[in-house]
Amino acid sequence: MIDNIQQQAIQAHILNNCKSIIGLSVGMGKTKIAIDRIFSIRETNPCAKILFTGAREIYSTNFLSELTKWNCSKENIDMICNKSLHNYIKHYDLIIYDEAHKETTKVYYELLKLIKINSNIEIIGLTGTPLLNHPIYNILPISYKYLMHDAIEEKMLNNFEMYILKYDLPEDEKALYKYYYKRYLNAPMVKHYCPELNKLKIFLNNLKSKVSITNQIIDKELQDKKILIYAGSIEQSNLFNFPVYNSSLDKEKKIKIYDNFYKSKKEKLVNVGILKESVSIPHLKCGFVLGIDSSTSSKQQLIGRFLRLTVDDLSKIFFIVAKDTVEEKWVLNGMENFKQIKIINI
Repeated sequence: MIDNIQQQAIQAHILNNCKSIIGLSVGMGKTKIAIDRIFSIRETNPCAKILFTGAREIYSTNFLSELTKWNCSKENIDMICNKSLHNYIKHYDLIIYDEAHKETTKVYYELLKLIKINSNIEIIGLTGTPLLNHPIYNILPISYKYLMHDAIEEKMLNNFEMYILKYDLPEDEKALYKYYYKRYLNAPMVKHYCPELNKLKIFLNNLKSKVSITNQIIDKELQDKKILIYAGSIEQSNLFNFPVYNSSLDKEKKIKIYDNFYKSKKEKLVNVGILKESVSIPHLKCGFVLGIDSSTSSKQQLIGRFLRLTVDDLSKIFFIVAKDTVEEKWVLNGMENFKQIKIINI
């Protein structure tokens, strides 16, 4: 079944003049499709120049390990974050554009420059959450889609349960929430931006009570599980007694912390806004989401870290939500396709 999906996606890409975006659910083999295209182009051009680019720091993607897994040589493959794409405007035969939902106008124009250098270039975009509308489709239309809700409905992924755990804020945090929320309601918009809404989000993302709730659940029933925690902020992440993975760390420390968790040398990890996509962590059984926002694609990317092809395995995902706050509305946005949600007041 998965092989068929991959082949259908590749054929659709070829029919689009080898310049398209493929939208595939987590676990359906987006990286395998990219590697198949590398093998294919090398059949006719053994010295083909290839560029792999995405929105993430390269060392925390799985692409390098996948190349090794499929005995695919790294020769003539440049690997960069798309923020540095402007430094790599040269002749390429194949561009693998990972996390194509992260496309920005700047990246769009950089890709246009590369096409002008070589009109025969192949560009394959990969994502689990395709954009609804963007100029990128002028050069990279969506050629194929088999998304998370399709894979769930057809029972292609492992069993999982999602819990929205609503709790009462302590009195001090409740009073502060009312203060920030009132300021937000009375605040004017400034060029489609509301500074008071941003302050409200920062307050919610720093709640100490969420850390206490999460620790209580882990101590009570999940001590032996491999757990990934998505904190709302660096400040909140530092309140945990587990290893922390966030943007304040230097590269060497990040690599070491991520490697220990990936190889299960450490069974718990707290991260802030990093390990949402393009990572596949073995034996990951449980996740906690403390930073709640209204973004549909962001939640789907988070959920995707816990969905894999092992249908006999059960994953649990907990969203920790402050009761009687805007989080109650935000957390449900984009969750319509998930029948596994259980809402519990604690």
